[in-house]
Amino acid sequence: MRLILAIQCFFAVLFGRGLPPRALPPPAEPEDKRQERERLAREAGELRQQVEDLRKELADVRQTREALEREREAARREKAELDGRLAEARAEVDRTQARVEEARAAREGAEGKLTAARDDGALALLGWLQRAGRFIDFVMEDVDGYSDEQVGAAVRDIHRGCRKVLDEALGLEPILPGEESSNVEVPPGFDPVAIQLTGKVKGDPPFAGTLMHHGWRTTKVHVPVSETLDARVLAPAEVEL
Repeated sequence: MRLILAIQCFFAVLFGRGLPPRALPPPAEPEDKRQERERLAREAGELRQQVEDLRKELADVRQTREALEREREAARREKAELDGRLAEARAEVDRTQARVEEARAAREGAEGKLTAARDDGALALLGWLQRAGRFIDFVMEDVDGYSDEQVGAAVRDIHRGCRKVLDEALGLEPILPGEESSNVEVPPGFDPVAIQLTGKVKGDPPFAGTLMHHGWRTTKVHVPVSETLDARVLAPAEVEL
């Protein structure tokens, strides 16, 4: 193409013709169009830069969104795990509460049985004393109308029968050895339930004093309790026909 254009230009010059339009330089661009073109080029460059910045921001947004999605998924898994633990804890609380209720019911039942057993034991001992020594009859009898000799004669038999019951039901021993009105010493660390101090008590033990009563302590308890008879019946009524 250039060779043909050069040949055409040669003959045009040779014969005095004008050069072909393609061989002529482009006409000079007007100044306003040139400035407009440069302005448009600058704006196009700025737009390209803005597009590039927007692409980078979009990439950052995508990365941030992906990171948030990962965090949200991790939070969702953690919440599910915590919900599971909470459900297990609540179930354990319910089981513990049920065990507590069972233990409370068992304790109340045991306390009721223990109270009933104590009551039955006390009533059984009292009924035993009544059968062996007519203890209740003597205590409930109005003895003001009897002479000392009559009361003393009755007490002998009551004493014999009641002592036999105590010997069989309870192992009794004195808390402090010695006769009444004898001198005794109360050692340090004594049991205030077992030894009662009277008079002028000053300072710290050991204390020296006079034995007013040696006290009693049981070493065994053996009171048969009937499981078929009513323990509240201490002595049956007797009817002779």
